[in-house]
Amino acid sequence: EPVNMAALERSGRQLRTGQDFLWNATNLRQEMRQRPIGLAADYSFRVRIVYREAPQSRLFAQNRNRATAVPEAVMHKYIDRWEMPSLVECHEMTIAP
Repeated sequence: EPVNMAALERSGRQLRTGQDFLWNATNLRQEMRQRPIGLAADYSFRVRIVYREAPQSRLFAQNRNRATAVPEAVMHKYIDRWEMPSLVECHEMTIAP
């Protein structure tokens, strides 16, 4: 949570100066995406979501190759809670290959 708060504070500074910026994050649920999107809306910025999905087989393979792997049970929990973004959340959405 402290990292998210710091990122939101920094984003707010960027928005106050009128600078465009990129929020690069894996926000699995709409609830998690609401904070940065809401902040951008507070400053009348347009929001574009670029959505990219990897096959589960790749996610698990990449995870196994990490120095500190996330337990597979946790990975399954996150996958079960995943919510695809929608146009309701943004002005524009791109689905990347």
